[in-house]
Amino acid sequence: MSNPPANQATERNDKASTRASLNVLYRQRRLKDSLARYLVSLGGVSVLIAILLIFFYLLYVVAPLFESAEITEDTHFAAPGGGQTLYLGQEEQGELALRVSDAGRVIFFDTRSGAVSATFDLALPAAITSVSAEGNTLALGLADGSVKVVRYVFDTRYANDRRQLMPRLEFPLGEAPVRAEEDGAPGVAVDRLAFHIGEDSIGIVTADSRGQLVFSRYSREESFIDESITTELESTTRYTLSTPVTAMLLTPLLDHLYVALDAGQLLDFSLDSEGFAHAPVRHQLVGNITDMKFLPGGFALLAGLSNGLIQQWMPVRKQNIDTLTYIREFSISQSAVSRIAVEQQRKGFA
Repeated sequence: MSNPPANQATERNDKASTRASLNVLYRQRRLKDSLARYLVSLGGVSVLIAILLIFFYLLYVVAPLFESAEITEDTHFAAPGGGQTLYLGQEEQGELALRVSDAGRVIFFDTRSGAVSATFDLALPAAITSVSAEGNTLALGLADGSVKVVRYVFDTRYANDRRQLMPRLEFPLGEAPVRAEEDGAPGVAVDRLAFHIGEDSIGIVTADSRGQLVFSRYSREESFIDESITTELESTTRYTLSTPVTAMLLTPLLDHLYVALDAGQLLDFSLDSEGFAHAPVRHQLVGNITDMKFLPGGFALLAGLSNGLIQQWMPVRKQNIDTLTYIREFSISQSAVSRIAVEQQRKGFA
Protein backbone atom coordinates (compact mmCIF):
# COMPACT_ATOMS: atom_id res chain seq x y z
CA MET A 1 0.00 0.00 0.00
CA SER A 2 1.17 3.50 -0.76
CA ASN A 3 1.83 6.07 1.91
CA PRO A 4 0.21 9.33 0.71
CA PRO A 5 1.36 11.48 3.65
CA ALA A 6 4.99 10.44 3.12
CA ASN A 7 4.81 11.19 -0.62
CA GLN A 8 3.27 14.57 0.00
CA ALA A 9 5.99 15.41 2.49
CA THR A 10 8.65 14.43 -0.03
CA GLU A 11 7.05 16.58 -2.74
CA ARG A 12 6.90 19.54 -0.37
CA ASN A 13 10.56 19.09 0.49
CA ASP A 14 11.48 18.91 -3.20
CA LYS A 15 9.50 22.05 -3.98
CA ALA A 16 11.08 23.89 -1.06
CA SER A 17 14.54 22.81 -2.20
CA THR A 18 13.78 23.88 -5.77
CA ARG A 19 12.49 27.27 -4.60
CA ALA A 20 15.62 27.77 -2.50
CA SER A 21 17.85 26.91 -5.47
CA LEU A 22 15.88 29.25 -7.73
CA ASN A 23 16.12 32.05 -5.18
CA VAL A 24 19.90 31.62 -5.10
CA LEU A 25 20.06 31.70 -8.90
CA TYR A 26 17.76 34.75 -9.03
CA ARG A 27 19.94 36.58 -6.51
CA GLN A 28 23.06 35.73 -8.52
CA ARG A 29 21.32 36.86 -11.71
CA ARG A 30 20.26 40.15 -10.10
CA LEU A 31 23.82 40.68 -8.85
CA LYS A 32 25.27 40.02 -12.30
CA ASP A 33 22.67 42.31 -13.93
CA SER A 34 23.50 45.07 -11.47
CA LEU A 35 27.24 44.66 -12.04
CA ALA A 36 26.77 44.64 -15.81
CA ARG A 37 24.57 47.74 -15.65
CA TYR A 38 27.08 49.67 -13.54
CA LEU A 39 30.05 48.51 -15.63
CA VAL A 40 28.34 49.52 -18.88
CA SER A 41 27.44 52.88 -17.36
CA LEU A 42 31.01 53.31 -16.13
CA GLY A 43 32.35 52.44 -19.60
CA GLY A 44 30.04 54.95 -21.26
CA VAL A 45 31.03 57.69 -18.82
CA SER A 46 34.72 56.82 -19.38
CA VAL A 47 34.29 57.17 -23.14
CA LEU A 48 32.65 60.58 -22.68
CA ILE A 49 35.44 61.67 -20.35
CA ALA A 50 38.05 60.49 -22.89
CA ILE A 51 36.33 62.43 -25.69
CA LEU A 52 36.20 65.55 -23.51
CA LEU A 53 39.88 65.18 -22.64
CA ILE A 54 40.77 64.83 -26.32
CA PHE A 55 38.68 67.92 -27.11
CA PHE A 56 40.36 70.01 -24.40
CA TYR A 57 43.79 68.78 -25.52
CA LEU A 58 43.11 69.77 -29.13
CA LEU A 59 41.79 73.11 -27.92
CA TYR A 60 44.96 73.55 -25.87
CA VAL A 61 47.11 72.81 -28.93
CA VAL A 62 45.13 74.80 -31.50
CA ALA A 63 44.25 77.88 -29.41
CA PRO A 64 47.78 79.38 -29.54
CA LEU A 65 47.60 79.43 -33.35
CA PHE A 66 44.98 82.18 -33.13
CA GLU A 67 47.10 84.33 -30.83
CA SER A 68 49.62 86.92 -31.93
CA ALA A 69 53.21 85.76 -32.10
CA GLU A 70 55.53 86.89 -29.34
CA ILE A 71 59.30 87.04 -29.36
CA THR A 72 61.25 87.23 -26.14
CA GLU A 73 64.99 87.55 -25.70
CA ASP A 74 66.43 84.67 -23.70
CA THR A 75 70.02 85.81 -23.80
CA HIS A 76 72.43 87.90 -25.83
CA PHE A 77 76.14 87.77 -26.51
CA ALA A 78 78.70 89.00 -29.02
CA ALA A 79 79.04 87.01 -32.22
CA PRO A 80 81.55 84.24 -31.44
CA GLY A 81 84.69 84.23 -33.53
CA GLY A 82 84.61 87.87 -34.60
CA GLY A 83 84.43 89.25 -38.12
CA GLN A 84 81.42 89.87 -40.32
CA THR A 85 78.68 87.24 -40.35
CA LEU A 86 77.88 85.91 -43.82
CA TYR A 87 75.61 83.04 -42.79
CA LEU A 88 73.82 81.83 -39.65
CA GLY A 89 72.33 78.37 -39.11
CA GLN A 90 71.47 75.96 -36.34
CA GLU A 91 70.69 72.30 -35.71
CA GLU A 92 67.06 71.20 -35.57
CA GLN A 93 66.67 71.38 -31.78
CA GLY A 94 68.29 74.79 -31.50
CA GLU A 95 71.03 73.75 -29.07
CA LEU A 96 73.98 74.52 -31.34
CA ALA A 97 74.30 77.18 -34.02
CA LEU A 98 76.97 78.12 -36.51
CA ARG A 99 78.13 81.21 -38.29
CA VAL A 100 80.31 81.66 -41.35
CA SER A 101 82.56 84.69 -41.10
CA ASP A 102 84.08 86.76 -43.87
CA ALA A 103 87.46 85.35 -42.88
CA GLY A 104 86.43 81.90 -44.12
CA ARG A 105 85.88 80.37 -40.71
CA VAL A 106 82.93 78.23 -39.56
CA ILE A 107 82.24 78.71 -35.86
CA PHE A 108 79.89 76.41 -33.94
CA PHE A 109 78.59 77.76 -30.64
CA ASP A 110 76.07 77.12 -27.86
CA THR A 111 72.87 79.13 -28.39
CA ARG A 112 72.35 79.69 -24.64
CA SER A 113 75.78 80.90 -23.63
CA GLY A 114 77.60 81.69 -26.86
CA ALA A 115 80.45 79.36 -25.90
CA VAL A 116 82.36 78.13 -28.94
CA SER A 117 82.21 74.35 -29.32
CA ALA A 118 84.23 73.99 -32.53
CA THR A 119 85.92 76.15 -35.16
CA PHE A 120 86.91 75.15 -38.69
CA ASP A 121 89.12 77.16 -41.02
CA LEU A 122 88.09 76.61 -44.64
CA ALA A 123 91.50 77.77 -45.94
CA LEU A 124 89.95 79.59 -48.88
CA PRO A 125 92.22 80.94 -51.64
CA ALA A 126 90.16 84.13 -52.00
CA ALA A 127 87.57 86.20 -50.17
CA ILE A 128 83.94 85.11 -50.00
CA THR A 129 81.78 87.24 -52.29
CA SER A 130 78.46 85.34 -52.20
CA VAL A 131 76.72 82.65 -50.16
CA SER A 132 73.87 80.33 -51.14
CA ALA A 133 72.25 77.85 -48.75
CA GLU A 134 70.14 74.75 -49.31
CA GLY A 135 69.24 72.94 -46.10
CA ASN A 136 72.46 72.22 -44.25
CA THR A 137 74.63 72.71 -47.35
CA LEU A 138 76.35 75.96 -48.30
CA ALA A 139 77.92 77.07 -51.55
CA LEU A 140 80.49 79.84 -51.15
CA GLY A 141 81.30 81.98 -54.18
CA LEU A 142 84.83 83.38 -54.09
CA ALA A 143 86.54 86.45 -55.50
CA ASP A 144 88.62 84.36 -57.92
CA GLY A 145 85.52 82.89 -59.58
CA SER A 146 85.67 79.53 -57.82
CA VAL A 147 83.05 77.88 -55.60
CA LYS A 148 83.42 75.78 -52.47
CA VAL A 149 80.54 73.57 -51.28
CA VAL A 150 80.35 72.82 -47.56
CA ARG A 151 77.87 70.70 -45.61
CA TYR A 152 77.61 70.95 -41.82
CA VAL A 153 76.58 67.85 -39.86
CA PHE A 154 75.79 67.31 -36.18
CA ASP A 155 76.69 63.85 -34.86
CA THR A 156 75.13 62.66 -31.60
CA ARG A 157 76.92 60.68 -28.94
CA TYR A 158 76.22 59.86 -25.29
CA ALA A 159 78.86 60.19 -22.58
CA ASN A 160 78.00 59.62 -18.90
CA ASP A 161 74.31 59.38 -19.86
CA ARG A 162 74.42 62.87 -21.36
CA ARG A 163 73.64 63.74 -24.97
CA GLN A 164 76.41 65.55 -26.80
CA LEU A 165 76.42 67.10 -30.27
CA MET A 166 79.62 66.86 -32.28
CA PRO A 167 79.70 69.24 -35.28
CA ARG A 168 81.75 68.45 -38.36
CA LEU A 169 82.04 69.53 -42.00
CA GLU A 170 81.70 67.56 -45.21
CA PHE A 171 82.75 68.63 -48.72
CA PRO A 172 80.51 67.12 -51.44
CA LEU A 173 82.81 68.38 -54.23
CA GLY A 174 86.08 67.95 -52.37
CA GLU A 175 87.99 70.27 -50.08
CA ALA A 176 89.47 72.29 -52.95
CA PRO A 177 87.19 74.91 -54.55
CA VAL A 178 85.89 74.04 -58.02
CA ARG A 179 86.39 76.33 -60.99
CA ALA A 180 84.51 76.78 -64.23
CA GLU A 181 87.66 77.83 -66.07
CA GLU A 182 89.42 74.69 -67.26
CA ASP A 183 92.66 76.55 -68.04
CA GLY A 184 93.05 77.65 -64.42
CA ALA A 185 93.09 81.36 -65.30
CA PRO A 186 91.79 83.70 -62.58
CA GLY A 187 88.11 84.32 -62.93
CA VAL A 188 85.79 87.18 -62.04
CA ALA A 189 84.29 87.31 -58.55
CA VAL A 190 81.06 85.37 -58.09
CA ASP A 191 78.27 87.87 -57.45
CA ARG A 192 75.30 85.48 -57.39
CA LEU A 193 75.15 81.75 -56.84
CA ALA A 194 72.55 78.95 -57.07
CA PHE A 195 73.03 75.21 -56.65
CA HIS A 196 71.30 71.92 -55.93
CA ILE A 197 72.71 68.58 -54.78
CA GLY A 198 70.66 65.53 -55.75
CA GLU A 199 71.24 61.82 -55.38
CA ASP A 200 72.87 61.40 -58.79
CA SER A 201 73.86 64.91 -59.87
CA ILE A 202 74.93 68.35 -58.69
CA GLY A 203 74.20 71.62 -60.44
CA ILE A 204 75.98 74.93 -59.77
CA VAL A 205 75.21 78.25 -61.46
CA THR A 206 77.34 81.34 -60.93
CA ALA A 207 76.86 84.91 -62.13
CA ASP A 208 79.48 87.67 -62.15
CA SER A 209 79.30 91.45 -62.41
CA ARG A 210 79.51 91.25 -66.22
CA GLY A 211 76.25 89.30 -66.39
CA GLN A 212 77.93 86.04 -67.43
CA LEU A 213 76.18 82.89 -66.26
CA VAL A 214 78.13 79.64 -65.87
CA PHE A 215 76.23 76.39 -65.37
CA SER A 216 78.24 73.34 -64.26
CA ARG A 217 76.74 69.87 -63.93
CA TYR A 218 78.43 67.13 -61.90
CA SER A 219 77.61 63.44 -61.64
CA ARG A 220 77.61 61.63 -58.28
CA GLU A 221 78.33 57.95 -57.87
CA GLU A 222 78.42 55.97 -54.64
CA SER A 223 80.97 53.20 -54.21
CA PHE A 224 79.61 49.75 -53.35
CA ILE A 225 82.76 48.97 -51.36
CA ASP A 226 83.16 51.79 -48.85
CA GLU A 227 80.02 53.91 -49.55
CA SER A 228 82.21 56.85 -50.58
CA ILE A 229 80.83 59.24 -53.18
CA THR A 230 82.82 60.40 -56.18
CA THR A 231 81.88 63.40 -58.30
CA GLU A 232 82.86 64.16 -61.87
CA LEU A 233 82.27 67.25 -63.98
CA GLU A 234 79.95 66.40 -66.88
CA SER A 235 79.45 69.73 -68.63
CA THR A 236 80.00 73.48 -68.32
CA THR A 237 78.13 76.05 -70.40
CA ARG A 238 77.94 79.84 -70.43
CA TYR A 239 75.32 82.43 -71.23
CA THR A 240 75.96 86.17 -71.22
CA LEU A 241 73.32 88.71 -70.17
CA SER A 242 73.37 92.43 -70.82
CA THR A 243 72.50 93.38 -67.22
CA PRO A 244 73.69 92.15 -63.82
CA VAL A 245 71.78 89.42 -62.01
CA THR A 246 69.94 90.24 -58.77
CA ALA A 247 68.77 86.72 -57.78
CA MET A 248 68.84 83.13 -59.07
CA LEU A 249 67.07 79.84 -58.32
CA LEU A 250 67.92 76.38 -59.67
CA THR A 251 65.18 73.74 -59.66
CA PRO A 252 65.82 70.39 -57.90
CA LEU A 253 65.57 68.50 -61.21
CA LEU A 254 68.21 70.79 -62.76
CA ASP A 255 65.84 71.45 -65.65
CA HIS A 256 65.11 75.16 -65.10
CA LEU A 257 67.04 78.19 -63.93
CA TYR A 258 65.14 81.31 -62.84
CA VAL A 259 67.10 84.55 -63.04
CA ALA A 260 65.96 87.96 -61.77
CA LEU A 261 67.28 91.10 -63.47
CA ASP A 262 66.85 94.81 -62.89
CA ALA A 263 63.60 96.51 -63.94
CA GLY A 264 61.49 93.56 -62.79
CA GLN A 265 62.53 91.00 -65.41
CA LEU A 266 62.30 87.30 -64.60
CA LEU A 267 64.05 84.91 -66.99
CA ASP A 268 63.20 81.22 -67.31
CA PHE A 269 66.10 79.16 -68.71
CA SER A 270 65.47 75.59 -69.82
CA LEU A 271 68.39 73.29 -69.00
CA ASP A 272 69.38 69.91 -70.37
CA SER A 273 72.34 67.58 -69.92
CA GLU A 274 74.53 69.91 -71.98
CA GLY A 275 73.52 73.11 -70.17
CA PHE A 276 71.48 76.04 -71.49
CA ALA A 277 69.04 74.57 -74.01
CA HIS A 278 67.98 77.82 -75.70
CA ALA A 279 67.30 81.49 -75.08
CA PRO A 280 65.31 82.24 -71.93
CA VAL A 281 61.63 83.09 -71.73
CA ARG A 282 61.23 86.60 -70.31
CA HIS A 283 58.50 87.66 -67.90
CA GLN A 284 57.89 91.25 -66.85
CA LEU A 285 56.81 91.82 -63.24
CA VAL A 286 55.17 94.92 -61.79
CA GLY A 287 58.20 95.89 -59.70
CA ASN A 288 61.89 95.25 -59.23
CA ILE A 289 62.64 91.79 -57.82
CA THR A 290 64.37 92.14 -54.45
CA ASP A 291 64.44 88.47 -53.39
CA MET A 292 63.34 85.03 -54.60
CA LYS A 293 62.76 81.80 -52.71
CA PHE A 294 61.35 78.38 -53.54
CA LEU A 295 58.40 77.06 -51.60
CA PRO A 296 58.93 73.56 -50.08
CA GLY A 297 59.45 71.07 -52.90
CA GLY A 298 61.28 73.49 -55.20
CA PHE A 299 58.35 73.71 -57.62
CA ALA A 300 56.70 77.08 -56.95
CA LEU A 301 58.69 80.25 -56.31
CA LEU A 302 58.00 83.47 -54.43
CA ALA A 303 59.28 86.77 -55.81
CA GLY A 304 59.52 89.74 -53.45
CA LEU A 305 59.08 93.09 -55.19
CA SER A 306 60.13 96.66 -54.53
CA ASN A 307 56.48 97.77 -54.20
CA GLY A 308 55.78 95.46 -51.25
CA LEU A 309 54.11 92.66 -53.21
CA ILE A 310 55.08 88.99 -53.11
CA GLN A 311 54.10 87.08 -56.24
CA GLN A 312 53.85 83.32 -56.61
CA TRP A 313 54.92 81.73 -59.88
CA MET A 314 55.04 78.07 -60.88
CA PRO A 315 55.37 75.94 -64.03
CA VAL A 316 52.06 75.12 -65.69
CA ARG A 317 51.68 72.57 -68.49
CA LYS A 318 50.61 74.39 -71.67
CA GLN A 319 50.69 72.66 -75.05
CA ASN A 320 52.95 69.92 -73.63
CA ILE A 321 55.45 72.52 -72.42
CA ASP A 322 56.06 73.61 -68.82
CA THR A 323 55.57 77.37 -68.82
CA LEU A 324 56.38 79.56 -65.82
CA THR A 325 53.04 81.18 -64.96
CA TYR A 326 51.90 83.86 -62.53
CA ILE A 327 49.56 82.32 -59.93
CA ARG A 328 48.71 84.92 -57.27
CA GLU A 329 50.17 87.70 -55.17
CA PHE A 330 50.24 88.83 -51.55
CA SER A 331 50.16 92.47 -50.50
CA ILE A 332 52.52 92.68 -47.53
CA SER A 333 53.25 96.40 -47.18
CA GLN A 334 54.02 99.51 -49.16
CA SER A 335 57.74 99.14 -48.52
CA ALA A 336 60.08 96.98 -50.57
CA VAL A 337 60.42 93.34 -49.61
CA SER A 338 64.02 92.88 -48.49
CA ARG A 339 64.09 89.17 -47.59
CA ILE A 340 61.78 86.16 -47.82
CA ALA A 341 62.04 83.29 -45.32
CA VAL A 342 60.15 80.08 -46.11
CA GLU A 343 59.04 77.77 -43.29
CA GLN A 344 59.63 74.14 -44.21
CA GLN A 345 57.28 72.48 -41.71
CA ARG A 346 54.01 74.39 -42.12
CA LYS A 347 54.73 75.67 -45.63
CA GLY A 348 54.37 79.31 -44.65
CA PHE A 349 56.65 82.26 -45.33
CA ALA A 350 57.58 85.60 -43.85
